[in-house]
Amino acid sequence: VYPNPSNSFSHVVSDLEIKSIELIDVNGKKISGERVMRINNTSYHLDLNDLPSGIYMVRTISIDDKVTTKNIMVPGRN
Repeated sequence: VYPNPSNSFSHVVSDLEIKSIELIDVNGKKISGERVMRINNTSYHLDLNDLPSGIYMVRTISIDDKVTTKNIMVPGRN
């Protein structure tokens, strides 16, 4: 996941083909799927605009059902 921290856009890149991806807040609530845009089988673009500052989790599930979770920080806006 890069760039991290980011308050606009981030990219998720995997060595494995991604079956699904979720953006989750600290309370465990899934953030709208409209913020996730597929680039190709191993790369996604995350729209972080207008999200409140805080730490979010990016959860990916690969085609072979491997689950990976990474944290991403959305800093406050100036």
